This record gives sequence, structure tokens and C-alpha cells, in this order.
Amino acid sequence: MNRNKCNVRLLVCDLDGTLIGPEDRGLDAAKHTLDFCRMQGTRVTVATGRAFGAAKKHLVYLGIDEPIIANGGALIARIGEPPIYEKIIDRHVAQNIALELKALGYPFYFLVRKDMYTHVKGPETEKYSRLLGYRINIVESIREIPGAPTQIALRVPPEESDRILRSLHAKWLPKVTVIKSLPHLLEIQPPGVSKAKAVEFLAGSMNIDREEVLAIGPHQHVKVIEPISDCQHLFHVYIHRASQKLNCLGIKSLPHLL
Repeated sequence: MNRNKCNVRLLVCDLDGTLIGPEDRGLDAAKHTLDFCRMQGTRVTVATGRAFGAAKKHLVYLGIDEPIIANGGALIARIGEPPIYEKIIDRHVAQNIALELKALGYPFYFLVRKDMYTHVKGPETEKYSRLLGYRINIVESIREIPGAPTQIALRVPPEESDRILRSLHAKWLPKVTVIKSLPHLLEIQPPGVSKAKAVEFLAGSMNIDREEVLAIGPHQHVKVIEPISDCQHLFHVYIHRASQKLNCLGIKSLPHLL
């Protein structure tokens, strides 16, 4: 096996929007890219905001057998194995938040370990399942949801998202963190969770120095490897720096690097 010359031992790619586009566009090109990286001796994995189970079909197709970062950075696990890293919301806190979300009337979903759960039946959950390509587990009551979640995902009308975000922040900080990952999607996470911290943990578990890790994607976990002093952390700087290392591996660009 040829060793790469720019000392990249671990490549961590954001899944949606970087490796693959809408409706899995670019999946074949992504597989070829990752296969090439592995041939150079670089270990390859992905980071995703999805629940682990909702990413599993992509992991199988892409041939990823390393632990992946899932649930927005709250979970690290391999297919078929228990998590090696997991940050959870206290179950009592999560159940109380769920009661408040239920009163809002918008669908929400618990990410527990590698799966997703909801009490919401009907077309909204069916549509979300189709979008993810993953069967969401439906329970009769939120109290039947097992364990403690790594994340609670709330789907809301875009025009309501900022108001709901402020309300949840005011009531539940610092017990949880609330972020708006998409105009219609709010994510409630344990405090301190990020893809950046998950990348650091993963590299450490592999005995790989941070200078030997290349993380690529549109979110904060990139700056673990390529810290930028500019407070705006402009993504085009990330692309430029990542591209330099990718070129060293013989890769011009990833199919859907945004």
C-alpha cells in the first residue's frame, strides 16, 4: 500500500452537502474518492448530523468501516458495535422538554443511540422517513422512548423557528444547547456537543495527532484541524486549505464540496 506524502492519516468528511448532494447525487464519485484515499493509506470516515441509523446505508455503500461521527457530534460508533463516545441529555430533562414540544404541536424526534423515535404518527413522520431513507420508530407515548437522547430534533415552520429557538434557549439553557441547523429544523443537544470535539476524540482514540487529520465540511468541525484566526471562520478559507491537502493526495475536489 502506498503511503500518502502529506501525512494525512485520517480524513473526516461531512456527509450531506460535501460527499453527497440532494437525492444522493454524487454518491458513486464519493465512493471512488474515498477508495482512492484508502489506497494511499489514509483512514476515512464521515461526520453527519443524521442519526446513525439514517446514515447506515451510505456507510455500507461507501465502504466505511471506521467509527463515524453521528447525531451532530454526540455519538461515535461503528456499524454493528456499541458507541465508543456518547453525550446524552438527562432523561428527566428530555422528557420535560418533550412535554413542552408536544404542547407546541410540531413534530419532534428523539435520537437515542443509533435510532430515532417519535410519538408522532401520520404523513409528517412518513415524509421525514422517506426523506431520510430510514424507518423512524413510532411509540404510543413519549415516555415509552427508551434511554436518554443524544439529540431532540424539532421540525417547525421556518417563520416560527427563531421565536421557538429563543423560547427554548430562555427556558432550558444551560441544561441543553439549542441550534437551528436548517430554517425548519431545530436541534436540542447536550451542552458542549460539537463535531469538532468528536473529531478530536476520534483522532485520539486512533492515536492520530491532530496535525495528521484532515476534516472537510461546511461546519465548525473543520477548524479543529485548520484553525482560523478570523472570527467569521470563512468557509472559502477552509476549502482552500482543504484543497491544498487533497491535491497532495491526488484529489482535485470532492463531488459536492460546498
